[in-house]
Amino acid sequence: KKTSYNVGEDLDLTGLVVNANYSDGTSSDISTYEISGYDKNASGKQSITVTYKGLSTTFDITVVSGFVINSL
Repeated sequence: KKTSYNVGEDLDLTGLVVNANYSDGTSSDISTYEISGYDKNASGKQSITVTYKGLSTTFDITVVSGFVINSL
């Protein structure tokens, strides 16, 4: 999963796998989760929350301000 973004860049969830582990010992991949906590216009460390059926977990990403230095 991608963990570093430039300001203004949309969150890319490609490769993110959400897996539910059940009390009976089984597990399954989940595709109906909610994502919150991302602000593409705010630089710095951000905690992204993944929520499924009232349960949640987090992972961190970093959003950086990009700039170009032109040589003379």
